[in-house]
Amino acid sequence: MIVEIIRPTQKYEPHALRLSETGQCPRYRVQSAMGIPGESKNELAGFAESGNLWHEWTARKLEAAGVTFEREKEVDLDGVKGHIDFLMDNGHLVVDIKTTSQAGLRNAPKNDHVWQVRAYMEALKGEIDGEIMGLLVYIARDNPIEMAEYPVHPAEGASVIMREELQDLKQHVANGTLPDIPEGNSPDQFPCMWKTK
Repeated sequence: MIVEIIRPTQKYEPHALRLSETGQCPRYRVQSAMGIPGESKNELAGFAESGNLWHEWTARKLEAAGVTFEREKEVDLDGVKGHIDFLMDNGHLVVDIKTTSQAGLRNAPKNDHVWQVRAYMEALKGEIDGEIMGLLVYIARDNPIEMAEYPVHPAEGASVIMREELQDLKQHVANGTLPDIPEGNSPDQFPCMWKTK
């Protein structure tokens, strides 16, 4: 009875390119968009729901502190959609919340997370006048008292790199082809696989 009420429902389109995957293996991104089996939908939905719980908690804390923000702001970069966790400072600060382990905090920020925030920043450029900055906030899910935050700055040439990659990925999806595995990567290791078993 209770389980049916509280069971999470999938919020995102499982077979689409997403800005949240910016910085990850291009082959993985195309496979995901084409619906080629990889991680189970339940596994992905579970991670997404865990993140949603931390977003809710963060929103309550920010509201209690009187911080003004927009939540789950949808953005579009060259036809690829994304959702900014929290947009603050009149649109000049992109905040993305990540959960990790305590051990994962020592390896933060992850490069793909930095690129994800940069993609959101790039997508906002047409809407916001002035400089847009980013902030990655990491919360240790195994000890939520442990947290860290890292500023994300615009990077020279990032716009061109992201837009060219998106065009290439969209072309692969449209043609039903997969990009090659990047040199030095392995299909069963990060970043080609978001999680090793």
